[in-house]
Amino acid sequence: MMHTGAFVYGGKKVTLAVDNVIPVGQCPEGSARATIGIIAGGGRIDKPLIKARPCVLQVQGKTLRLAPYSWCGYEPRRPPSRRKKPPAHRKASIIARSAVPGQKIGLIAARRTGPLRGTVKVKEV
Repeated sequence: MMHTGAFVYGGKKVTLAVDNVIPVGQCPEGSARATIGIIAGGGRIDKPLIKARPCVLQVQGKTLRLAPYSWCGYEPRRPPSRRKKPPAHRKASIIARSAVPGQKIGLIAARRTGPLRGTVKVKEV
């Protein structure tokens, strides 16, 4: 039974007892059970840290890089090559309804474009 301060022995010459670790080839034949896998957290790269400063120091010592830029200025409706927001002075991209699926980006089959000009007169009956 495992408890705090208990000794765990491992290797080829270890006696067969509870909680001892022996190779699979050294297990006696019969109803032997084994736990196969890796130690918990053995392959973990990112350790759970409580404060930010140890995390910064850990990242500085590795080749891991954080994201070089923010995705806030990108538009999801555009293809990846044109995701950056265009300048404000560009015209709207109007595309026909009969266009192929890869071209339909922007204003699809717009009835009109541009600012509203003039006034609409209401007819009195």
